[in-house]
Amino acid sequence: MNNFFTVIVIIAVSILIFVIYYTSKNLYYRYRQRILKSEIQKKRYEDEKKYIRYYLKSLLSDLESGKLSWILISSRLYPEVKLELIYNSIDKNIQIQHRIRNVGSEELNMLKNLGLQTYDIKNDLFCFNVSINSKIVTDIVYFVLEQVSKQTYAHNIKVVTSGGSE
Repeated sequence: MNNFFTVIVIIAVSILIFVIYYTSKNLYYRYRQRILKSEIQKKRYEDEKKYIRYYLKSLLSDLESGKLSWILISSRLYPEVKLELIYNSIDKNIQIQHRIRNVGSEELNMLKNLGLQTYDIKNDLFCFNVSINSKIVTDIVYFVLEQVSKQTYAHNIKVVTSGGSE
């Protein structure tokens, strides 16, 4: 009878060890999968941001030369949130206009750190004036889409252009 209870205890302990092993293995693989998924999402976000920067670089030169009148940027996930880029020939800079929501003083300070030169507020239209630099324009566009419109990640960016006067 003593051997019988010893065998039952050994079998119970071995089953418990197997359960703990496979449960911990499953938890570890889920954790690794979540980390890998977040790294892939981060890489996609950075790649799309680089692509938009280089695409805007070519569009800003067309906007400056007069081939384009305006550039409209929005996210495909939130199509109601739109930014309009216009070339201001008097000041020789790019004007980013939006009607998303009022921008607070903390956000304006952050925008100034990103390269904002001046801003105008006309009723509900916010106009940000920035230099003709694709990196500055891209950073401010992403900041406005993510921080001002409260999107977590601005991805699936849609860029619409107009024909110019020429």
